[in-house]
Amino acid sequence: LSAGLRRCNIYCPMLLRQLDVADERLKSAIRRAGSRPERDPAVAAATTELRSQYRRLLIDHSEGAQAQGVDRHMWMRCFYANIELFRRKARKAKDHLRQRRAGGGREGLPPDPQDEAARESLRRASAGLAKTLDEAR
Repeated sequence: LSAGLRRCNIYCPMLLRQLDVADERLKSAIRRAGSRPERDPAVAAATTELRSQYRRLLIDHSEGAQAQGVDRHMWMRCFYANIELFRRKARKAKDHLRQRRAGGGREGLPPDPQDEAARESLRRASAGLAKTLDEAR
C-alpha cells in the first residue's frame, strides 16, 4: 500500500510507516490468535489501530487517498475479512443443524451434543457479524 500511495503524491513518510507498522501488528496478532482471531483482544486492538491509521490518511490526504482507493483497502483489511470469517462460521453451524434435521434428527433419537454447540456457534457468529457491520458504519 505505501508504495502505491507514494506514487499518488501522498508522501507523508511517518504516516505511511505507521500504517505499515499497524498492518504488520494486525497480521502478527491474527497469526498468534490461531483459530479464533475474532475473540482475541490483541486482534481487536490491532484492528482498531489500523483503522485509526487509515482514517487519518483518508482525512489528512483525502485527494491522493481517494485516487489510490485507500477507503477500499481499509474496508477489505479492517472489515471484510471479519465479515467473511463470521459468514463461514455461521454457514458451518447452519450446515450441521440442517444435516442433523435432514438425516438423523428424527424423534426418539438421543440429542446430539454437537447440536447445542452448533447453535451457540451460530449465535456467536451472528452477533459478531452484527457488531462488525455496526463498526463499519
